[in-house]
Amino acid sequence: MSFELTIDDEKITYKTYIFAVPIYKKEVAPVRITELKLKRISWAKKCAVIKVIKGLNIRVISFQPETIYQDLIRYAKDNDVKVIKTKDYKILEKMH
Repeated sequence: MSFELTIDDEKITYKTYIFAVPIYKKEVAPVRITELKLKRISWAKKCAVIKVIKGLNIRVISFQPETIYQDLIRYAKDNDVKVIKTKDYKILEKMH
């Protein structure tokens, strides 16, 4: 199982694949995003949760490249989406 996240100016696209066959695709415009929550999971992994108005939230965990989290923060700021960073996430930011 693999996942793909694409960030464009107009939308965020999230795709899920099983054996290179797409099984799920979700496109979210910035007006449908209520907040971007950044938190720590496990010992030293970052996680981003894109909370949407209707439907399932998008969880971004262990995506490559590691700059995906900075790209999501920039996208949120450019589109006036609320960004929440937990205390644990802020500690991880200082470490890296």
